[in-house]
Amino acid sequence: MRITEPSTRAAYQDVVYRLTEADPASRTEVSILLSADGHNATVAGKKICHGRADYEINIGPYLRRAFDVEPVGEAEGGLSYPSGRTIFGTISAPGADTPGYIAYTCGTADAAGYDVLSDAPYRHKIAAGEADEISLLTSGAGTCSCTAYTQTGRQLFGFAGNERESMLTVRVAPADLEGVEYFEVRYEGPRISGSLRRYDVVQRGEGATRLCWMNRFGALDYYTFECVDSNLKTRRQYIETLSGAEINTLAGEAHTTLASDWEEAATLRWLAQIVNSPRVWVCEQDGSYRRVEVASESIRHPEGDAAPARIEFAIRNMNEIMHKRP
Repeated sequence: MRITEPSTRAAYQDVVYRLTEADPASRTEVSILLSADGHNATVAGKKICHGRADYEINIGPYLRRAFDVEPVGEAEGGLSYPSGRTIFGTISAPGADTPGYIAYTCGTADAAGYDVLSDAPYRHKIAAGEADEISLLTSGAGTCSCTAYTQTGRQLFGFAGNERESMLTVRVAPADLEGVEYFEVRYEGPRISGSLRRYDVVQRGEGATRLCWMNRFGALDYYTFECVDSNLKTRRQYIETLSGAEINTLAGEAHTTLASDWEEAATLRWLAQIVNSPRVWVCEQDGSYRRVEVASESIRHPEGDAAPARIEFAIRNMNEIMHKRP
C-alpha cells in the first residue's frame, strides 16, 4: 500500500490523504494521528477501509477540532510558538510507510509559498503601549532581530532564535519608543531571509481602538481604528402571565462604529477581511483581550489603485444578559 500526502496545508480546506494499492478483500484500519509539536502524537480517529483498492481520508475535520487560536499575551516582544495555532497531522496504516508529520494551519488559505502569514502591507503604524504579531512558517533554525532608527542613528536589539518547523510568531511590543521614528523586524533562516515588516511610530488620539483578528491563514492581524460612534442596543423577550405580558429576558449589546485611517486601496482590502474573521478581539490598555463580533454584514472598500480612503464598520460585545425573570 501507498499513502500520498495532501497538497494543501490549510485545515479549513479538504485535507485529503490517498491510500492506494490496498487489498479489497482485507479490512484496513487507518489511524489519524495528530500532534501539537510533531513528536508526541495521539490517535484522533480511525477509519476502516474495505472493498476497494483506493481510498481518500480527509483529516480536515479532526484538525479543525484541535485548534484554539488566541492572542499571545506576553507583555514584551519575543519569539513564541503559540499553542493551538499549528497542528501536526498524518495517517498510518498497516503495511504502508507512514508519512512524516505536516504542520497544518488554522486557515482557509494555504500558507505554502508565503513568507509572512498575512495580507497586511509591509509598512505598519504603531504607538507606545501597542503590540503586533508577525507569523511565519519556519523550516529550520533561524534568528530574528529588530533595528530601531532615530534621528541620531540606529540601534539593534534582537530576539532569540528558533529551532523547529512550525508557525513561529514574532510578538512586537517595544517597551520604549522615545526618540524612535521607525523600526524594522528581520528574520534570517533557510527559507525566509530579509525584512518582514517596518513600523512607523505614531501618536494616537482619543478614541483609538486596537483590534486583532484571525486572518485567512490562521494567524492574527492587528490594526488601530478610530471610534466614531457608540450606542447600546437591547432585545426584550416577553412572556404572557396571568397579570399580562412581562419581560422574561433583557439582553444588551454595546455597538461601536470604527473607522480606519486614510489608507491606500490595498491596505483597505486587507482590513475589510475582518468581516469574515471567526475571531475578533479588542486589545485593552491593560494588555488583556476582549472578544467581540463584527456586527456589519459587509464592508465597502475601493478597488484597483483608487485614491486613499477610509472604511467603517461596527463591532458589538457578546450578548450580555441584563435581566432574567426568576
